[in-house]
Amino acid sequence: MAAASAIACSVELYGVARLAAGTRAVPLSLPPEATLRDALAALARERPALVGKVVDETGGGLLEGYALNVNGAEFVADLGVAVQEGDAVLVLSAEAGG
Repeated sequence: MAAASAIACSVELYGVARLAAGTRAVPLSLPPEATLRDALAALARERPALVGKVVDETGGGLLEGYALNVNGAEFVADLGVAVQEGDAVLVLSAEAGG
């Protein structure tokens, strides 16, 4: 049986994350068993300017003040959640202004 192919997803960036990365979205190709932690590590490799500003120094988590949302449907704190083919992972500020 052939091994599963890579899954395609994207990380959409908002606010400071978008400014630091210089783009609104980063397409990623991840291994079939990838988690949100893996997606953040891949994001850090693709856009190193985000490390220390949005993504933590290990490249596998977000700094305080940022949140992840999957497909605009739910906020996710557990970085062990699996990424699915076609997912849009949103990185945005967790702080609201008023």
